[in-house]
Amino acid sequence: MNRRPGKQEDPVRCGPDSFTELCDEREAARRLGLSVATLRRRRRLQQPPVWVKLGFRVLYRKQDLEFFIDANLIHPSDGDRGNGK
Repeated sequence: MNRRPGKQEDPVRCGPDSFTELCDEREAARRLGLSVATLRRRRRLQQPPVWVKLGFRVLYRKQDLEFFIDANLIHPSDGDRGNGK
């Protein structure tokens, strides 16, 4: 019996033409400047960013990654100019 290799699913990637606006964990890590291991640890600890679990796949919505970035913006006070005081 000839066995054909199973079709491997392409990971969902973020892109301007993406209907679903989903990223796999590698793309999400790249966009956030984090390692995949860090994202996995954050999921295990139930920390943001939020994620989508579809079967065995872990995906991130583009809008949730943007929200996570916005939620972590640092707004220095007017008196603090980064001089350590």
